[in-house]
Amino acid sequence: MRRFPCLVLLVTACSAGTKDGGTGPQGTPVAQVVVTSTSSSILVGQSTSATATTLSATGAVLTGRTISWNSGAPTVATVTSAGTVTAVGAGQAIITASSESKSGQVTITVTAVASTCAGLSALTLQVGDVHVLTSAERAQLCVAGGISGSEYVLIPFNSDTTAATQSVSLSATNTVAIQAPLAAQVVANHSGALFHQNRVPDEGLAVRRMTQSRALLGPSLRNRGRSGALFASQLAPSGRRGINGLAPSPTVGTLAQINANGNDACTVPLMRTGRVTAVTAHAIVLADTLAPAGGYTTADYQNLAATFDTLVFPLDTTNFGAPSDIDNNGRVVLFFTTAVNQLTPAGSATFAGGFFYNRDLFPSTPTPGFFQCSTSNVGEIFYLPVVDAARTINEFFDDKPSMIKETVATLAHEFQHLISASRRLYVNNSDDFETIWLDEGMSHIAEELLYLRIAGFTTKSDLTYSTISANQTLLDAVNFYQIQNLIRFQRFISKPETNSAISANDSIATRGATWNMLRYLLDQSTGAPSTYTKAIDNAIGTGIPNLNAVFASTAPSLTAAMRQIAVALFTDNAGFTATSQYTFPSWNFRSVMLGVPSSFSYSLLTRPLLPGANQTFTLRGGASSYLRFRIAAGVAALLGPPQGGAALATAVDLILVRTQ
Repeated sequence: MRRFPCLVLLVTACSAGTKDGGTGPQGTPVAQVVVTSTSSSILVGQSTSATATTLSATGAVLTGRTISWNSGAPTVATVTSAGTVTAVGAGQAIITASSESKSGQVTITVTAVASTCAGLSALTLQVGDVHVLTSAERAQLCVAGGISGSEYVLIPFNSDTTAATQSVSLSATNTVAIQAPLAAQVVANHSGALFHQNRVPDEGLAVRRMTQSRALLGPSLRNRGRSGALFASQLAPSGRRGINGLAPSPTVGTLAQINANGNDACTVPLMRTGRVTAVTAHAIVLADTLAPAGGYTTADYQNLAATFDTLVFPLDTTNFGAPSDIDNNGRVVLFFTTAVNQLTPAGSATFAGGFFYNRDLFPSTPTPGFFQCSTSNVGEIFYLPVVDAARTINEFFDDKPSMIKETVATLAHEFQHLISASRRLYVNNSDDFETIWLDEGMSHIAEELLYLRIAGFTTKSDLTYSTISANQTLLDAVNFYQIQNLIRFQRFISKPETNSAISANDSIATRGATWNMLRYLLDQSTGAPSTYTKAIDNAIGTGIPNLNAVFASTAPSLTAAMRQIAVALFTDNAGFTATSQYTFPSWNFRSVMLGVPSSFSYSLLTRPLLPGANQTFTLRGGASSYLRFRIAAGVAALLGPPQGGAALATAVDLILVRTQ
């Protein structure tokens, strides 16, 4: 019983390598070896497969025969025991297969990678590699197409943080066009549930108001001779009445006179009478007595006050800090007034959804060390539109349900402005109000945080189109609390060469870029996001120095971070793996932007970089461009300024990314 299995094994072992699997009889000798290869001509670095067929004297195929392989020129091509031939140098190599003293050959021709780079070594990158060009490479860079061809994007980035623009001119040899459009790399498919823009905010009105108040009131911060805390205590000592004579805890029905001028800081008052309609822990709601009929009810005002208390106030104070309380009432006044409605002319393309004015944080009477703003309301206050169902003023404020949602978003946005300005005046004793682009960017972060809270999402979730549009409730959340940020971002990426996160113009595109930059910095940082947002609003300095200080452990400088963002705009979710510094952890923009009106795609502007067609353009400080091209297999391309043209400005960095 024990010998039988051993006998079987012995017979099997003795038969190995001798049994024919073809037509020849068992033991028929090999008379001929025929060798073929998948390709007879390959490039250095490429491989091909060689196959050996053993035949009998009559031409019958013999199988199961041992084959040995050999290369006659191993410095040209090597061959493995399985017949895989790999090219290692230019020339010809005879590949031999032998069996039972018979042999056959195939000749493999190996060609070196073609080069027109005048002696320069060709740069080779792997897919997803990001390479910042050296000084020498900026003048001339040789890039290899590799054994199967490769695709790239060359990203010029203007590292100048001033308003100066830089001219860029680049040329290429041996490049070809990339056929696939950028949109083909979108991660999610369009499901048909589109986002919509309810109304377009009048960003220019806010810019004019902030520019005026900074010019008029900002010098007071730099030149004051006493502390803000002392001034605040003098404005509202214990027991003093609150904003413009309104009691700290007023009775519902009480009337108050409020300057609601949204165009003039401290010269011309626009007085409106407000009736107290709600008083909560953190809010006093005033309703303009001139409000048209059929608008907000007392219950609506009370609900808005409660929403401010339970949602907006904790959200913003957690992330930005507590506001001042110069009127000694422990509350913020929410004044719903026709003065806001009247800021928007009938038929306008944009609308004013509400505002906060720095002037209300200044004394209305002479106070040592501070500018006297005679029309100040001397207290923390927002101005919001009333419902105008009959369209007596304009056509923008007739839909009460939509206005309620938009008002909540406005409160989150404007409350950040109030917190920043009041803390700079009375808590931190800062040098100035925050720069407009950063102050607005922070308020757009406040809008985003409100959206995430309402939608139930968290940061660093790489949100996709399908995720945020999964049902009507989520679509409503996008359309009322986040769509404006996405539209601003779309405006930015559609013209990335002329827009930047640090532009003083505070355009819609600038706001989109700044929001995205702040979100990137928060996501790339290791600490709690609120630590950084509070630090920004509690700084003494402003703008770029402020961000450099707050995010010192996140990036070497804001310029370095903006360079990384410029790359991430192309590499994030692009179909290949990019290192974390070149990603946006919270948003999959290539997917999300499918639902955004006016583009319904990821509309990052790109240019082709092709021979005989120089690309010449200008870059704003902090802006970038995207030049796509392909290099064919076995070819090397030369990139750089046009021959005989001006060298690139020192401020312009060039970053090369292999994308395929």
